[in-house]
Amino acid sequence: FVALRGNTLAALFVAVARQGNGIGRQLVATAQKVRTSLRLTAYEENGRAIEFYKLCGFRPAGRRIDEHTRHPEVVMLWDSFETN
Repeated sequence: FVALRGNTLAALFVAVARQGNGIGRQLVATAQKVRTSLRLTAYEENGRAIEFYKLCGFRPAGRRIDEHTRHPEVVMLWDSFETN
């Protein structure tokens, strides 16, 4: 499952039993085909997610505190012009 809200990758979920099979990369690639730039946030403590998004071409671009959970997040950006 992948959800876009404008240019924000709002959600990406792959069933635990299916993780590691390239499904997440396929979902991100689909989002990248329909947008020229994307933004997302990932919890700073979720290093696995941050590394995954880096592999998908995202770059860290800042830090913020989630207004609901108060957890620190990394803001990540992807731009099609940077990857071509």
